[in-house]
Amino acid sequence: MKANKIVFIFIIILIMICCIVGILVLNNKKSSNKMVSDNILATNINDSDNKISTNEVDNSAMYFTVKNCVNTYLKYISTNNAEAVYGVLDKEFINDNNINVNNVINELKKVQGNDQSIYINQMRVKNEGEEIQTYYIDGSIIDENSSKYDTQLKIVMDTKNKAFAITPEITEEVF
Repeated sequence: MKANKIVFIFIIILIMICCIVGILVLNNKKSSNKMVSDNILATNINDSDNKISTNEVDNSAMYFTVKNCVNTYLKYISTNNAEAVYGVLDKEFINDNNINVNNVINELKKVQGNDQSIYINQMRVKNEGEEIQTYYIDGSIIDENSSKYDTQLKIVMDTKNKAFAITPEITEEVF
């Protein structure tokens, strides 16, 4: 009787350990698969040797988050908020183009209207690591008067620190 009780307890403990290990393995697999499927399509585009390897954005939440970042940047420009525009620009772009707080609006304002927004033709993403993604946008800046300026932008998103940096003119071949 006592031996049966010990065997029964041993079997219960063994089953519990197997369940915990199984849950941990499944949870780990789900989170890594979810990260890939939420951010990108599984297909890789690499048409030419010079083209950056990126994927189409498939996650609508990230699409609208990136679009909101660009519209925030455009609002800063249209309201002539030089410090805010300077603060969201990519530091390498600032250095390469000799941009400072005094000339940032004149250098970057392409459409004269006040109510500017981005119309996105295509958005692609390149994963730089677990928390860093680079988004490439091909689109048009449009104002309330329907003035239009075709543009390509690069937005680097740091999801860990909830920060982004914009390069308003990309030189990489993406599209």
